[in-house]
Amino acid sequence: MTDDSDTASPSDAATERPLSIGLWEPNETPIESELQTGLPEADLTVVGRDVSPLEVHAVDCLVVDCSVATPEPATIYEELRQRYPEKPLVVITTGGDTDFIERVETAAHTAHVPRTETGIPTALVSARGKRLAARSFATGESESDDPAETQRSMPQQLGLWVLWAIAVATYGIGDSLSTIIAVYFVDGLGEGNPLVAVLLAEFGIRGLFGLKIIVFLVAVGINLQSKKRGDWLGYYGPPGFVALLGAVLTASNLIAIATA
Repeated sequence: MTDDSDTASPSDAATERPLSIGLWEPNETPIESELQTGLPEADLTVVGRDVSPLEVHAVDCLVVDCSVATPEPATIYEELRQRYPEKPLVVITTGGDTDFIERVETAAHTAHVPRTETGIPTALVSARGKRLAARSFATGESESDDPAETQRSMPQQLGLWVLWAIAVATYGIGDSLSTIIAVYFVDGLGEGNPLVAVLLAEFGIRGLFGLKIIVFLVAVGINLQSKKRGDWLGYYGPPGFVALLGAVLTASNLIAIATA
């Protein structure tokens, strides 16, 4: 699961947003202070059994320290994985239990970072955390052919398609039809948006549809680029924004038609 290719160029690091890390119950080890010192730019949050699952899912990845003797490292790992089986996870270990280390290194959605004599190699934690987080949003770009990877991405893809369907229904269909009815079939109403008014005057309904197509193309472009970067806001944001815009415009048009 792990390798030595976790490197990033300075230009890439400068443009990436800070990694959001959920520290799984670090009370028994100095992991929190070590990561705060080594990764001052990271967004660290302490999570555990009593934390809302929504807070856990909000972070890019989890980091758990399994280098302690008590409780057993396997016990810590198994409990966490039982609660969050598909969450990107970085496991920190120390030498000893080679069977457990091999299990971690071959597990899905998981990366292994060995603790050294000088402490936790925080740069490696950051690099592998970012790689796992990116894979969770860009499974189509992953080098893995594991069917589990495809299954894991299905809820994300379903959510994305639902947002796009709403965007098409509201902005593509609802706003278009209500605009046409208001402008061409209701006396006394006109288009309040100056840009749309000019397009309708110059090109008719084709101008309105052209604007819609441009908006959708821009939104899809942002969505695809964000998917490659593992940027969840840019991944879900474009269809969500277009859907919300369409809902507001459609509602405004319908109110105007009803009160005309």
